[in-house]
Amino acid sequence: VKSYNERRGFGFVACEQTALRFGRDVYIAKAEAQLAAAADCAGGIGGHQAQSLAEEDLILFRVRLSVEGYPQAEQIRRVRKFVGTVMQPPPLDATQDVVTVGRVVSDELLPALGVR
Repeated sequence: VKSYNERRGFGFVACEQTALRFGRDVYIAKAEAQLAAAADCAGGIGGHQAQSLAEEDLILFRVRLSVEGYPQAEQIRRVRKFVGTVMQPPPLDATQDVVTVGRVVSDELLPALGVR
């Protein structure tokens, strides 16, 4: 998340891939940000109280175009960062069209997700 102003009700995502495709940052509407915060709360991220999006948050999102043709984020999900050791990296020939898997071991994953 590049910026998000809860009072004004919108923000922007800086994403290299979408900047190359659309030539601009991706807009985050207040309704989408609120849905992401509610999903975090239900999924156990950030405690029991919904936390609004903030600068430097990592998110996954889909892009839809506005009526004017500008990119807007939807189906936003906040991503948590964990510290760990890469045991098996994904293959170097991986592309966005093919799902590839690596393996990471982290002591932080046990209390958060029940796996190491």
